[in-house]
Amino acid sequence: MDKIKKFHINFTKNIEIPFFQVSPQLRVRFGVELFDNGKLSLLKDILSETLDHPQEINVTFISGYIKNDRRYREKTNIGKYIKIKNWSETITYHDEIDANVIFTTIQNIRFEEVYQYIKSVVKGMRSSYIVIYNENYLVYISEDVIDFISYDQNLIQNLKNHYQGLYDTYYEK
Repeated sequence: MDKIKKFHINFTKNIEIPFFQVSPQLRVRFGVELFDNGKLSLLKDILSETLDHPQEINVTFISGYIKNDRRYREKTNIGKYIKIKNWSETITYHDEIDANVIFTTIQNIRFEEVYQYIKSVVKGMRSSYIVIYNENYLVYISEDVIDFISYDQNLIQNLKNHYQGLYDTYYEK
């Protein structure tokens, strides 16, 4: 999870999603409705531009909780799409729920696995609290939005220029 720190977000404190932890110059948001009616090629284009590079792709998500010395697993469906082979867990205590939260990181996943997982979320599958990231971009996925974050505002500006009129501008100010 150390690689997430370069994006200046705190993923383990899931009070606020990553999008709201950075300035507008470092983020861009797409509503999942943009990919309805067979527009999955647009989704693949955006993901290819951001994640399909020779750099390592990692994923971090909430995989469960520990409360009263008992471990509870989240149903994530990650294993359906991503081959889990090189993973680690980080456990952090959260006062607000009086429990430990288990964050799992899977390293070095393939772009096609990422695309298949995000495509299934866009089509309606429930998503866990998850980010996918490489050297330049961090991607947060939910049932409603796909957020791209970078530490380099030029990379985000390039995305905004390339997909002008398609990305969500509601929180741009």
